[in-house]
Amino acid sequence: MPNYALLLAHDERPTATTLWPTEPGLPGAVCDGWAEWFNHSPLLFSLLMGDARHLPEPVPCSLHQDAGSLSALAAPMAQVQARWAWLKHLLGTAPGNWPAALAQQWQAIDHTITTSRRQWLLLDCATLCPHDLGTPEFAAFLQAQRDQCLLWDCSASNLPQALQALKQHPDHQLGWWNPAVVARTATIKHADSDDWPSWLAEGYEERYYAAWEEEIDAYQVMPRLHPRTGQPCRTEDEREHWPVGLVTPYGRWLLAPETGAHSAFASGGCINLSFPPQAPGQDEHCGIQDANGLWLVHPNLGHREAWALTPQLMQSRTAEGRYALHRLPDLALLHSGLTAIDLFPDDQLIRTRRSDDTVMVLDASGQSLFDSPYEHVLNFNPKNGLAVAFQRQRPGDRSSPLLEGVLHRSGTLRVPCAFAQIERGFNDSPPKVFPGGKLLAYSPEGQPRVFNTQGQLLSAPDLWCPPLARTVKKNLLLAGVGSGPEAAMGWFSLKDFSFTPTGETWGDITQALRRGLEGDTDVEVRVLRRSDLVDAEDTDWMQDVARTL
Repeated sequence: MPNYALLLAHDERPTATTLWPTEPGLPGAVCDGWAEWFNHSPLLFSLLMGDARHLPEPVPCSLHQDAGSLSALAAPMAQVQARWAWLKHLLGTAPGNWPAALAQQWQAIDHTITTSRRQWLLLDCATLCPHDLGTPEFAAFLQAQRDQCLLWDCSASNLPQALQALKQHPDHQLGWWNPAVVARTATIKHADSDDWPSWLAEGYEERYYAAWEEEIDAYQVMPRLHPRTGQPCRTEDEREHWPVGLVTPYGRWLLAPETGAHSAFASGGCINLSFPPQAPGQDEHCGIQDANGLWLVHPNLGHREAWALTPQLMQSRTAEGRYALHRLPDLALLHSGLTAIDLFPDDQLIRTRRSDDTVMVLDASGQSLFDSPYEHVLNFNPKNGLAVAFQRQRPGDRSSPLLEGVLHRSGTLRVPCAFAQIERGFNDSPPKVFPGGKLLAYSPEGQPRVFNTQGQLLSAPDLWCPPLARTVKKNLLLAGVGSGPEAAMGWFSLKDFSFTPTGETWGDITQALRRGLEGDTDVEVRVLRRSDLVDAEDTDWMQDVARTL
């Protein structure tokens, strides 16, 4: 779902129990949808809500699960219409230097505001804040939205400096005005093409099965008739280069098929577009628009395989086959010569791989968090800031084994990269923290080592942990004195570091496991370690395993 600002007009002052319709024009409706905008609240929305003499009122909004918390701003309609009349007096009925489409939109906005018979206007911008309702951080965000209205006084005879962008960049500051935005009072959902409304189903079809861009709540569609030739699509080759569009279920076109893009997808709060090569042998042209369909990177700039990694970063591919990161929207080059770029969805940090196989860890703006000599850095724990890092036993020698350690988000290595395994939930998970704030590591020889989260070694018993039994249950770890089938097994306590023998050997345990799985039939058991998979040279077998997983 995109982050949005939404204007709704209502007959009553919004409260925690106010009812909001989900369709425009219903009989007896007490609410009208006015406008929406993605990723930020445009200036016109803020101006309509208040000014230095009449600030908007923070109110709860029943649209949200936490209906009792202050989450929106409200203003009496009489004040809204007075501020609009002041702005219209300063700018005119249609500013002369605006394109025809914007001038027409201005007149439609005028009609919506001046003819409204509702009593209150609500600005719902809660999704623009990353913090939860009811928190001090959200309260500060809502207050900042309210305080913006202090920047203008609607009794002035000239347009204040803070509002000049309304005249200079109206396409960014007016919003998208349509009564259909009232649909945002409910969750926007994907519907099967059989259930599409007639305005969409008659002229368009899905680009592919269930073509839905969840990040922007839009269908990816293709027109049944080519917008330039008026002919239907006849072959798969034509379909591959057929123009596509992005449209919300309530009729907002974020990308019109007439634009000519034959591929579109959403990422980083943006829309990434590809256009067919202009001549055989040439590359596709790539461009990036924001979530509202405004150009950030025009395809004429010639960036190859360009797409938005985050709202502040663009990834592209150089002619040499390497990757580069550029800052959005000014396209300043931040990093180049990279062999791979990955955004980890769990911690929202970026890993880029350099030519020496080490990785950099970057934030959403492309800034490096620390100087990294590591070959892998897995997900960071959002609470304690810890992650598993990998480093070669002999740095620079790609034939030497990778060893694991524990790294803090600040760049401090809490546990050195000297271990075969750091205990964690999944392969890319942060280190598992056991009761008492303890971390568990295994040496290359299979010996357990216990650290606290600050990296202090708490216990280093002379015990051996079989690779197939490295699971902690109720703070107990199966371990043995010695190694191999003759190892005398017992339970090693992570609480007090005691060892309690069970009277069994590792051979006894594996035989019991074999009998439980296969009866009394002797079967060959082969233990596969992670290093075995990494070192495997049977490409076909590895591909079969990957396909199965």
